Amino acid sequence: MTENNTNPILSCDDLSFTARDDAGRLIAWQVPHDRNESWGEKFAVGQGYLAEIAELAARSELEAYHAVQYALSGGCDFRRGESTTTDAR
Repeated sequence: MTENNTNPILSCDDLSFTARDDAGRLIAWQVPHDRNESWGEKFAVGQGYLAEIAELAARSELEAYHAVQYALSGGCDFRRGESTTTDAR
């Protein structure tokens, strides 16, 4: 459980920066963007995302690894040319 979330993080679905589309595919990086906001002020938000991943890693290192991999690549496995979302697990 992170500071702003009282629910335990047990899978990628529990991360605040992920979502599911209408087909049930995981969207690995679903965060609001404001072109005019100060990115410096958002540093703490990024730290919160890392805290969520650390909590997930305490439960499953592999699931945390996938969360980071999908967030950084937009969910795409460039070696196989997959889409930017992943199928429901």
